[in-house]
Amino acid sequence: MPNTDYSALECAPSGSRRARWVYVMHQAIVIGGMLGGGMSVGYFAGVQTTREDANAEIERLQGTHKQALEVIAGRQASTAVKLAAVADTAATAAETAKDAADTAATAATTAGKAAKAAGVPAAALENDRKAINTTITRANQRIKEGGAR
Repeated sequence: MPNTDYSALECAPSGSRRARWVYVMHQAIVIGGMLGGGMSVGYFAGVQTTREDANAEIERLQGTHKQALEVIAGRQASTAVKLAAVADTAATAAETAKDAADTAATAATTAGKAAKAAGVPAAALENDRKAINTTITRANQRIKEGGAR
């Protein structure tokens, strides 16, 4: 039979208040857990991205500093080679100056003997010796100045 009762519908009690309260709290916990979990995942994803960016920047800086150190090391090596060449040149110049001084001393001795044999006064020999020593001193100073450059 068809329902011919057109009276107002009444809500039948669906359970106790406590049951409804438990249901609402259960739903709140589920929704809160979902929101909290989503926020946690988002936070940790952001932290991970930041960490990866920081590590990439550190690696880039380490590479740059490594290249700079390699350039500096190369310059130091080439400077050491140049300094060794300068030291060799200075040593050769010093040997040459010593040989020149020995030759000048031998020449002065020979000139002194020749002057004595020719009867030249001793004062003239002393002036010649001073001139030779002055020339040798100037040559040594030029060598020192050339080695300091």
